[in-house]
Amino acid sequence: MPEVHEKATIPEIRPEDIPQVPQEPPTAPTFPGFDVPTDAHIPDGVHPNYDLTDIKGVAFHFVPQSDQLSSGQEGELDKIVRKRPNGPLVIRGFGDAASLSAQDQSDAVRLGLLRAKRLASELSKRGVPAPTITVRGDAFGTGAKVIVP
Repeated sequence: MPEVHEKATIPEIRPEDIPQVPQEPPTAPTFPGFDVPTDAHIPDGVHPNYDLTDIKGVAFHFVPQSDQLSSGQEGELDKIVRKRPNGPLVIRGFGDAASLSAQDQSDAVRLGLLRAKRLASELSKRGVPAPTITVRGDAFGTGAKVIVP
């Protein structure tokens, strides 16, 4: 057995020993023979405010880049039907967007909608009235989730 020792004592750090963080960023460096770009101090552009929060709900997996449900998820669909046979249900499909480009996001929203519609169709086949199912497609995220309010 290894020998057991007492914990090492940690010296107390005084506030004046902690380095201070400056309020402003440092000035851009200069190098002989190189000009600093004129936009060096311009802040980055504003990015879209996407909702990337983790949605609570029953997650479903799909074959990559398709609206085909992966096998073995029938039990989860049946549980949802038993819990809410008459709805209401909200389905959010996600399209695995690869970038912020408009085309990638458009394709991803389309895939997300197809995934949500596939789940809505499966739930309708199991008896949930179609008018009680709301579908939504999002660009960012994986698979789809069924939210049981």
